[in-house]
Amino acid sequence: MSLIEALKKIPDHRGRQGREYPLHALLGLCVVAILSGRKGLRSIARYGQDYPEVLQPLGFKPHKPYQLAHTTLQRMLKGLDMTQLARVLGEQLGEIGAVQTLVLDGKRLRGSQDAPLSPRSGESGVRGLHLLEAFVAEGKRILGGVQVEQDEAAEVGRLLEGLGLGELRGVVVIGDAAFAERAVAQRVLDKGGITSSS
Repeated sequence: MSLIEALKKIPDHRGRQGREYPLHALLGLCVVAILSGRKGLRSIARYGQDYPEVLQPLGFKPHKPYQLAHTTLQRMLKGLDMTQLARVLGEQLGEIGAVQTLVLDGKRLRGSQDAPLSPRSGESGVRGLHLLEAFVAEGKRILGGVQVEQDEAAEVGRLLEGLGLGELRGVVVIGDAAFAERAVAQRVLDKGGITSSS
């Protein structure tokens, strides 16, 4: 199964009026642009202008001019089920394999912080997209992430379950001071893991 076919499994959460571009095409663009070293929503949106040859294979309509704004990506990502996206990408990339060291890290998506949805809209802005991601140190790859609704530590369980990591026997889980809470450490220990903070 191709990446685009896998991304088509993710249901479109957007309203009818917000579907100018197919969801799988936008997600595919994000994946390809990030793998190519792009950072930030503006840079990802520009990737389609810089490399128009990738648009049709990703699912963009050939007859529709490409005028993607970073705010379109911002709105699309705001309501996206990050756990489901991580699962689809994880299946596409293959089995997780032997994980020995799992690093947890939270970041706000660059370019998403408190940006207005549009210059003409009456909305004051949206909260920046805050993600918690799980990174495998051995393979230097991201397993997936979840959107943080409360605080990072509170989302650890949801992230591990979403990635199918019900068992952490022998795995060292590392996080910064934000994860140095008894409840987080206990959750990892209950799954058979070993905790460490950096």
